[in-house]
Formats: sequence, C-alpha cells, structure tokens
Amino acid sequence: MALLTTRESFYLHIAIMGESERINLYLSKLKQFFDEVAIADDRYIHKSMPYPILKLPYGIRYRLSELTTPSERLNFQLSAGTASICPPKLQYCHEYQICLHGNVGDLEIAVAKEDSLMNPYDAEFFIPDSKTVAFCPNILRLKNIDEFHLTGEVFDHILLQPEELTVDNCRLSNTFWQKLSAITSNVRIIKIGSTNDGTLCIPSLLSAFSNLEEMWILTNVQSTWMADILKHQSTQLKRIFIYGHADILLSLFDIKELINFLRAQSFGFWLNIELDPSTSRWSREYDDWIQHQLGSELRRFTSVYTPRGSQYISLGYYGSCGRRLVKYSLA
Repeated sequence: MALLTTRESFYLHIAIMGESERINLYLSKLKQFFDEVAIADDRYIHKSMPYPILKLPYGIRYRLSELTTPSERLNFQLSAGTASICPPKLQYCHEYQICLHGNVGDLEIAVAKEDSLMNPYDAEFFIPDSKTVAFCPNILRLKNIDEFHLTGEVFDHILLQPEELTVDNCRLSNTFWQKLSAITSNVRIIKIGSTNDGTLCIPSLLSAFSNLEEMWILTNVQSTWMADILKHQSTQLKRIFIYGHADILLSLFDIKELINFLRAQSFGFWLNIELDPSTSRWSREYDDWIQHQLGSELRRFTSVYTPRGSQYISLGYYGSCGRRLVKYSLA
C-alpha cells in the first residue's frame, strides 16, 4: 500500500473515531491555529489552516456548530473568514474593551466601546445571552482576579483576543497564568501592576504567554529577573519597562549579562528601568556606579533620536533636583 499523505491519514483517523472524539480532535488541533491569528488593518489574517476544515462534509460542520459554544463558533468564523465554517447560522458579536473585576467570590464583567474603562461611569456590565458574543480584540484589563474567576460558563459568551493585557492586584500563581492563557490569544503586550503575592514569577508568565513583544512590570520581581527573561523567552522582545526597588533591580547586576540580554532582543529594543524614588535618592554612589557599569561598555547618548541598528537601555532615578534619566546603546 502506498504511503498516505498527511491529509489522507487525518481523514482515515477520524473515520474510525466516534463523533465526540472527532469534535475534540478538531478543537485541539485548531487551538494551535487560533494562537497564530494576527490583526492587520482591523482584519483577521491567518497564516495557515492546519486542517482543511472548510472542506469537511456539511453534516460534520453542522454538528460542529451545534456542539461549540457561541465564543468558539465566533472564533471559527473569524479564523476561517466565513460564516460557512459552522452552518447554518452566523454568530453575531459586539467589539468591546473588557474589564474582568473580582468582587470577593464573584466575577464582574465591564464593557465599553471606547477606551474608557478607567472611568466606571462610562462602562456597563455585560450580561451574556444566546445571540451575541462580547468580542475583545484590543485591550483586556483584569483587577482583583484570582484563578477561580477564570473558569465558568460566562466565557462561552466572551471571545478574548486582546493585543494588550493589563493585570492589576491579582493573585499571580502559575495556575493563574495558565488559565488566563487558555481563555485568551493574540496577546502581544502585557502590563502588570501591583500583586497579591508580593513577587512576580517571570518563568511562569513567559511559559503561559510565549509570544510577548512588550512587558511592563510595575511590581516586585526577583533579583534574577534578567536571567529569567533570557532563559524563558521564546521570541525577541521589543520593549521592557520595569519599575521597582534599586536593591532588587540592580543587585547582582553584571555588565556582561546585560550586554548578552540586549543582544538577544530585536534591533530597536528598549530596556527601561525606573527606580522607586524611595530607594533611589540621588547620591554620588549612583553616578559612579552608572559610569563604571554602563559607561565602560555601552555608548551614552542624550539626543531624543535613538541611534539606528542597536538595542538600548535607559535608567531613571530621582535626585535632589528631580528625576534623572541616562540612556545608553550597544557600542
């Protein structure tokens, strides 16, 4: 017997499976595809379809529509670019900025059509129904969220594909990041504020969100934060903004480690380190440290325009005359 092609092997495999097993196989295989969906000019462009779902028999696609949740059905439509992926009906949606807010044991979902979620008077609470899905393609905010808030039937009516994710005052366990990753896709920018756990575990974050381009960290990190990012990142980063205590961010600081870290990122990468004013009051020691550590291997520049074809680091701290900012690029 001649060797079967990948497509022929796939159809032979599903032919001998039960209906529920077939549907589960489709869903698991397509998850890989959904993670690759990208936004370009407000349209969803897919890179490649792992399996030709559109070419499956009408009856299977009809049954798929019956078994999928509203958010899964919308996900199929967006990725395939046609409503015929799940006949016979089109899944409608409304685009929102969404905020998930934990209120003790309850989950509150606020939605707004404009970027106005910081103002509670401009937002409204989302009430799921069987006809419409709340679709979040841009910004998703989480506040006071624990891992148990991230499961439930309400997510059958919400499709979360935010480019930017903001997390504030949440309990950031490894399970939290894994559950959050499971209900979101397309996240490129993440901003992390204060936490309920004290310290951010960067390996857990990067394990759950492997396609990040920007990280904004405004909470405590371990002194090995740079080595952790370098070890666990799977893509080149474009920017990192990190804010915290001088004794944590600058302890065990090694100029060779910094240079290796910068070189591992894409051209134009910025590492912005902002020191907490309460721990970085101006002293001659800081100036001497900066000159010795950074000035010996990197090139300092003062222009608002960055040198081309390099990676950069800026260090901000506060002196007796206000905030001081020094900028360096790879020599």
